[in-house]
Amino acid sequence: MRLAVLEVSASPKRNPKYVDEDGCQLVGLIKADIDPQGYVYSKILVKLMFGGTELRIQVTDV
Repeated sequence: MRLAVLEVSASPKRNPKYVDEDGCQLVGLIKADIDPQGYVYSKILVKLMFGGTELRIQVTDV
């Protein structure tokens, strides 16, 4: 099994550019299973849908 691991960060700023800015913090990790028989550099599409206190995540092979 292979995993794609993506970091999710949050900032009090309206438009932060970098995750090492003041106030920016890691809030979680997204771990998506990747087909072990697939191409090593395969592409995936990750959609983050924010709603109130919840975060919905959709990962799709491209």
